[in-house]
Amino acid sequence: MNFFSYLSPVEREALYETLSRVRIPAEAILMCEGESLDYLYLVVEGQVEIVKSLGTSDERILGVRGAGTLLGEMGLFNPDNIHTASVRTLSELEVLQMSCAQFEALIQHFPTLVYSLLRQMSQRLSNSENVTILDMHEKNRQLTLAYQELRLAQAQLVEKERLEREMELARQIQRNILPASLPQQSDFDFGAVMIPARAVGGDFYDLIELGDDRLGIVLGDVSDKGVPAALIMSMTHTLVRVEASRDLSPVEVVANVNQHLLRFCRGRMFVTLLYGILDCTSGSFHYVRAGHPPPILCCGQPNPPRSLDFALGQLLGMLDDIVLDEQWVILPPGGSVVIYSDGVTEAMNARDLPLGEQGLIGHLAALGCVSAQETCTGIYEAVMSYIGPVPQQDDITLICIQRK
Repeated sequence: MNFFSYLSPVEREALYETLSRVRIPAEAILMCEGESLDYLYLVVEGQVEIVKSLGTSDERILGVRGAGTLLGEMGLFNPDNIHTASVRTLSELEVLQMSCAQFEALIQHFPTLVYSLLRQMSQRLSNSENVTILDMHEKNRQLTLAYQELRLAQAQLVEKERLEREMELARQIQRNILPASLPQQSDFDFGAVMIPARAVGGDFYDLIELGDDRLGIVLGDVSDKGVPAALIMSMTHTLVRVEASRDLSPVEVVANVNQHLLRFCRGRMFVTLLYGILDCTSGSFHYVRAGHPPPILCCGQPNPPRSLDFALGQLLGMLDDIVLDEQWVILPPGGSVVIYSDGVTEAMNARDLPLGEQGLIGHLAALGCVSAQETCTGIYEAVMSYIGPVPQQDDITLICIQRK
């Protein structure tokens, strides 16, 4: 697919004028697997082939790409910013060259290009997997008569190792999406925990600096678990950050995210979301719920923790005219708000009984006056103790906002 197909002809022409055009001869190596990412390239004319293990006995052609293809984007999602495959030109090539900074600015200016990036990555992963499967089938066919038992054992081992590598990469990508550290505020303390039920999950959270002593705070939960949920999670996380950076109200941010999700995920998966803006000067937290559990307010003794008032708030990615629950709360000094995913309250013990909201409130009351991070860690440990030997069935995510 053409990476810039979502842009109008006028926008594409304006963009092309800002990028360097480079011609590359045939049989040249444009990128090398394992090397650091320097530039991304958009193919204008010519063809390239994507190669794994270039120059070794394990060399494999993953596919042939032509005009409109973006090259180098997989390196952006690698923890060390290195290329995951080599690129060799099949013919004389004309490309548009862009730096990582130019590409980041491009995504900020044209948020819809995020969808092109995700769809291109998804299509490439699918194509690469098909090539791998076909290659394995051919090798297995050649070995069937003489080594059938060995073939089956080797195929299972290779598949297991491949899946483990892919899951580890997915796990690293998801970890990198989450904040590396929490904001430091003189009047507020923050804590967070996210533990997926599988190697990767559908929950995410973020604390976004908005300026003027304000923080955007989001916690989302994609239906289902595993890699499909993680892909939708990464898309939703990106959309929230892009919309929040436009300095919109919580209602506008969530409504815009819903419209974007409807274009690409309608009927496949839904997302529950809580997004709000914390004013660190006044202590006001203005938030919107879309199908997400209401937060819990803890004001300290003698007031017990309680669930905040709520109205109807519908899921994202399902309806055009969505109804959202918009609320405000003022955090008193010494008070805190706990935001959580339903993996906390729906955690089941050996008797198939959920922890429930009242169970969560009871544990919060028992924790007493501890830090925001200790609150999140303490609740997670309480959930694990509650379920006992029962495997964790859903992702568990918590955010605690504590006013000093």
